[in-house]
Order: sequence, then structure tokens, then C-alpha cells
Amino acid sequence: INTIAPTQPGKGQWVYRPVVSHYEFKSSDEDPRSGSQTWWTNHISYGLSGDMSLMFHFSEIWDNLGDEDHSGLGDGVLTFKWRCFQLDTGPVDSLRIGIFGGLELPTGSDAFSSNETSPFIGASIMSIQGRHGIGQSVSFLATQGRRFDPVLAGDTTANLLKFDTAYLYRLYPETYGDTLEGAWYAGCEFNGRWESNSDLLLMLSPTLLYEAPYWAAELSVGIPVYERVTDRPKLEVVVRVGVRFLF
Repeated sequence: INTIAPTQPGKGQWVYRPVVSHYEFKSSDEDPRSGSQTWWTNHISYGLSGDMSLMFHFSEIWDNLGDEDHSGLGDGVLTFKWRCFQLDTGPVDSLRIGIFGGLELPTGSDAFSSNETSPFIGASIMSIQGRHGIGQSVSFLATQGRRFDPVLAGDTTANLLKFDTAYLYRLYPETYGDTLEGAWYAGCEFNGRWESNSDLLLMLSPTLLYEAPYWAAELSVGIPVYERVTDRPKLEVVVRVGVRFLF
């Protein structure tokens, strides 16, 4: 759910992926606020070719940190992805490498927008061998502005480095037959967020995925294992639920 993979829709195909992310925060010596923030994020991807795609996503945010509840739009994100290498060694087994980059675009929402355009670049690799899959992605955001009330990594003027590792194991079916069928996966992610102001967040995120031929459903629970942040509350847990539809 959190690790970017070098996969994308085929030429002329669309993927719509709504994701709800619920963050619970706890007070600390650095920030006395506690409460929650919920994001409804809409990802829309379009396949330019078999190896290239464009994705745009935007989020509606509900916040009840502090004394007042408020909501608004977060920054939009435009991403270009290119799968620059693919080696298929079997019907399922594959090694893929991709690079991606894009822009975070301001929406003008005072509470949740940085009001600046920030570029980012990254790379990802994925290997599938039998019932096992592992992926790694890393990206760098050159932050140009800050949000009025920083809460998450990337909300301040500090540059942001993201590094994510994901492992999935196919629970069912043990082997694929001649017909298309859904598959169940379980796994875990290691998610890291380092900022140039020395803030650091490390999380473990158990995941569950059901993937059918034309849609999928996913669940993730992120649990911080190390957190050093300034000027914002500490994250206690994040729960993500998402679906994907291929057109």
C-alpha cells in the first residue's frame, strides 16, 4: 500500500484507486496536541504505453487535532512513471525496475496546502518468485513550502527522503490455473521517513491484499517503532484501507 511498485496500467487503460488513511496522534513534549486526521485520497492512473504511465492524486482531509475541527484539500500530486527494465522468467516470476518523478501542486487550501510547487524523484524495484514478492522504493522531495500547521513528514520546509520495503506472500491459490481467479496475500512493510531537519520516523505495517483480475482491496496498519520529530505531534498508529479498479 505504501511502497511504490514499478507496475502500471497497460496502454490506454485506467486505474482508479481510492484510499482512506486514518492517523491517530499522541501528545509529546514537542507538541501537546492529540487527536486524529483522516485522508480520503483519490489516485487516477493512465497507461501511456506498456512501460509508461501518468498518475494524479488529490486528498480531502478532516482534522480534529487541537481545539477545532476543520477540513480541506491537500496538495495534488502529478507523477510520471517509467518501467525501464523487466525480466520475466515464468508465468508469474518477474524482476522489474522503474523510475518516477513529478510535482506536488498547491490547491490554495490554507490549512493543508503548502502553497508552493515541490518536485520529487524516485526509483523502485520489485521481484516476484513463486508465492513470494518483495519490493523497494525510495524517493526524494525537494520541499519548497510548508503547511500552516505541520502534522506529517513533508509538511515543513525540510526536504523529505522516503524509503519503503514491502514483502508479500500469496496465501491462495498455491498455484495459478488456466482461468483468471482472485488471490489472497499477507505481508509486512518497513516504512521510513527522514527529513533534512533530522526528523525520523520508522514504521512496521502489516498488510493484507486481495487481488482479482479487474479490482483489488487492501488493508494496512502502520505502527511506529522509532520516532524523533519536532514541531508536530507524534504518530501513534495509521490505518489504511483502499480499493483499485482497472478499466
